[in-house]
Formats: sequence, C-alpha cells, structure tokens
Amino acid sequence: MWLSAAACSNRKNGDGESNTEPEVQLSITPPDTLRLEHAANASGEIKVTSTNKWTATVTQGGEWCTVSPAVGAPGDFYTTVKAAGKNRANDPRYATLTFSAAQRFSKSYTVQQDANPIDAAIPEYAGYTLAWSDEFDGETLNTANWTALNDGSGGGNQELQHYLPANVSTGDEPATGKRCLVLTAKKQSYGGKTATSGRVEGRGKRTFQYGRLEASIKLPHTANGLWPAFWMLGNDFPTIGWPDCGEIDVMEMGHANGIKTGTQTTLFNGACHYPYGSPASHVTHAASLQDDFHLFTLIWDEYNLKMFLDLDKNPAAAPYFTLNISNKSSDRSAGYYFNKPFYFLFNLAVGGHFPFDGSNANLQNNISNVTALQNGDAKMYVDFVRVYQR
Repeated sequence: MWLSAAACSNRKNGDGESNTEPEVQLSITPPDTLRLEHAANASGEIKVTSTNKWTATVTQGGEWCTVSPAVGAPGDFYTTVKAAGKNRANDPRYATLTFSAAQRFSKSYTVQQDANPIDAAIPEYAGYTLAWSDEFDGETLNTANWTALNDGSGGGNQELQHYLPANVSTGDEPATGKRCLVLTAKKQSYGGKTATSGRVEGRGKRTFQYGRLEASIKLPHTANGLWPAFWMLGNDFPTIGWPDCGEIDVMEMGHANGIKTGTQTTLFNGACHYPYGSPASHVTHAASLQDDFHLFTLIWDEYNLKMFLDLDKNPAAAPYFTLNISNKSSDRSAGYYFNKPFYFLFNLAVGGHFPFDGSNANLQNNISNVTALQNGDAKMYVDFVRVYQR
C-alpha cells in the first residue's frame, strides 16, 4: 500500500513561476499493523519503501517497544521492531510508530504484542492481594527494586567469589524462553578472588513484613561448590548488624552433606538465624531440583514462618520449615527478631563454609574443588518474585 502526502506543494520562485515539489510516497509491509508474539524479545521486520529519506519514532509504547534502525534511505529498506519483555497482561498491548519523510509527511503505524494467557495468569490466593512483584521482564535489572553488589568480602563464610554487577543480568532461560533475573558464576580471578558471581539485594528499596512471599527459581547444577540462595535480612541490618537483624533463608542449596552423600541435586534447606538460635531443616527431595523451575514460598504472619516447595503443583504440601515467632517477650525469643520489615536477596555463592567442611580450610579455599565450574559458567535463573499480603 502506497502512502503519499495529501497534496503536492506549489511554490513560486523569484520570477513568480510555480514550482511543483515531487510527491512523497512511502509504503510499509505488512500494512497498518505488525503483530508480535507474547514472548520476551519478540521481534518483527518491517519493509519500508520510500521515495525519500525517512525516520521512525516510537510515539506511544516506548517503555516496551523499540525500532532499529530508525532512519532509512530512499528505496527498499528493512527495520526491526522488538518487544522488551513478555506481555503478561490479560489483553494485547499496543505501540505506535510514526514514520516521517521530507519534513511534511507523517504516517502512524501500529505494533501489537499478543497476550499469553498462561503467563498472564498471575495467581490469586484467597485472603491475599498481590502487593508487589518483579517479573524481571525488562532489558536490564530494575534498579528501583535492586542493587547489584560489588563485593569481595566473602560474606563472612570464606566464599571464593567477588560479586560483580557485570555478573547480574536479565535474559531468557534457554529451555523455556522465560525472561529472568540471571546470576552468573565464573571461574575468574578478580580482586584477589578466584571466582566472580552475582548477588542482588533490595536493601533501602523494597521491604516487607508478613505475607505470602514466593519466587520461581531454576537452580544451577551445584555439583561440588556452588551455593545458591533466596533469603531475607532485617531492614535494620545497616544499624545493628548480623545476627541481631535476623536472617530468613527461604532456600539454600549445595550443602556439604549433599556432597558427602551424593545428593547434591536433591538436598536443600530452609533456616533462620538470630542471636540465640539458628534453626534449620534439611530436606532431601524425591527428584532433582536443578533441572527445572521450582516455586519456593514463605508464608509469614505474626505467629509463624512457614516455608513450602512447589505449592503451585501441590497446594496441600506440608511446610519444609516452620518457626514459631509468637513469643516476643524478650530478646532471647525468636519473635523479637522476626516481626519487622525484611528485604530480599538472591545470590550464587562459590565455595566457603556451607558447601565445604568449615573445619577444612584447604578444601574450602581451593577453586579447583569447585567442580561445578570446571566446564564453564553456571547460571541461576529467577523468573519472578512476588509478595501477597492480607
């Protein structure tokens, strides 16, 4: 379909004679609307045929839609339209491109990204309302929610990695195409450390007290030496420190007992830490937890902390960890530490006390013992984290 300027422009030259400017013609294929699938990074190609140089601008929907290249020469020219992230809404979403040529011609063009009924169905739970989530659908980490750490302290656990922002990204998990937060561990010398990895935290940005808190995670093959975790710290950590701030470990994997018993892919734990206790529950799952996404849920009120695996698949599952926090009577009571705001952390640690026996310094301090990185990088994928509250 050819689109042309509404009329030729007649102008008079210095001798009073009329000059007729050539008509601008521009066609777009497919005509009128480009339709993209729901998936993150979905893209489509537009063919622009024009008699003049042209430009394209996203005039509506620029938060998710891009066009590149946005300038073209006369003749046939191809440009690509791309969606940044999945469309999780119940309806399609739309963007408008405006094509301009010869300073007097413009044409609007529609881009539609389909909804995915499966991804769009963020679950609802009786008695709860979705208060906040990060679906990790953007091109980069949302820094309004998270800080990517630059830290080589070892976490107080003799860990081998230096956490770097460069090891934190968003991207598609290859097997499913799900857009995720990606933490990458590498065998790499940096800042006196023998590995690098990624860690994000919500300190000073997003804090929560009570609710149903859940994250969908695909864990790496920990083999010997990796230590992925989904956990929380009390928001007063910067002022009173650890363990007084309290720590809630919703999921950790890679413990030394798993290495000793050959259950690295199935042994995981939940735990809490405070000055007068470190209750933990180590559970051996019936099947590997390192080959697909699994949902880890914390249900937290003023009486209890309860942790669950895969409530989406088995809503009647029993908790794998429970801590009664109803007693707040003294600073020796668990309830004294776990009835206040906490923030989220995700990290992929390398080595240290947890995966290697804390009494064996030669074992825990040697990157050669981290078999998980012998054949290349390892990645931890987080599809989403959500907070429901009453």
